[in-house]
Amino acid sequence: MEIMDVKSWALIISLLAFTLSLITFFKTHIWRTLKFDCRIIDFSWKNNNGEKFYENRFFISSSGNQNIYIDKIYLTEGKSTSINNSSFVINVNRLLKPGEIEEVICKTDTYLLSHNKTYSFIFRIVSALSLIHI
Repeated sequence: MEIMDVKSWALIISLLAFTLSLITFFKTHIWRTLKFDCRIIDFSWKNNNGEKFYENRFFISSSGNQNIYIDKIYLTEGKSTSINNSSFVINVNRLLKPGEIEEVICKTDTYLLSHNKTYSFIFRIVSALSLIHI
């Protein structure tokens, strides 16, 4: 059984390092990923000086490798994932860089909600790849 010489090992290690650097370059500069995460952390009814409103608190994050811009949040009745004329619009206007996590607080009048109904939040996200509704 013959053992590989030092030159063979050096060649193998350098080829592996070169391959790894090519993969890293591709994932960093060429491959574009958009990953948007959102968690609602609080939904509460408030009464401040006679003004009744509800307040939603979200954590939003961009875990992809490109910036994303959260333009608006649409509040729609039901489990619909489409925006319609009766959707209430909340302006967010936040730019998230890769790896950032931010808290968004949305305040809305209580007249928009009815008891015993389901509501959906639809986020309008603008990225370099496209316009997305999530």
